[in-house]
Amino acid sequence: MWRSDWMKKTSVDYSQTPLLLKNISNQGPIHTDAQFAFWIYKQFGVGEYYIMAWKMGKKGFWNFMKVLCQEDGYMRLAIKETSIDKEKRELAVEYRKLNRQYSKSGDDQEKEELREEIENIQDDKEMVNDILDAECSSQKGCYPYLSSVQPLYKFHEYQSLEDENVLISNASQNSETAYKMW
Repeated sequence: MWRSDWMKKTSVDYSQTPLLLKNISNQGPIHTDAQFAFWIYKQFGVGEYYIMAWKMGKKGFWNFMKVLCQEDGYMRLAIKETSIDKEKRELAVEYRKLNRQYSKSGDDQEKEELREEIENIQDDKEMVNDILDAECSSQKGCYPYLSSVQPLYKFHEYQSLEDENVLISNASQNSETAYKMW
């Protein structure tokens, strides 16, 4: 959920991402979302941050993380569900419901009607999946790049970084350079 009143704070160069995130190359100091939130807090202070990402060779951006950083900790915020995702979820619920009704039904005519409805929902699901494949990235969230602290959308304390001084000094030296989002 991008808002027009949000300002771009910075971006991380694609080649610098392995130096930031441990799960990419085992070099970076950030392994969990708590450490990433701590890095954001140390760089930019208290606030609500929306992080978008892109992957080389893939089309479009994805919602990496939305986080509220405070002085004593952070909280991951849920990213609003898109209309296509909502339709996909509702079709899956309807599909399961009709399958249960089909298995419990004893009447042949009712089973035939339910089978036709199930086939229609399967067609709709395929259409929604085609739209998702054509229009947007299937990547959502920060997994596998960051391990999430559980429970996901609750307030947590920050986790300190292994090599905090090097990371923060490197980022501040490069803050005037134009970067691509990672």
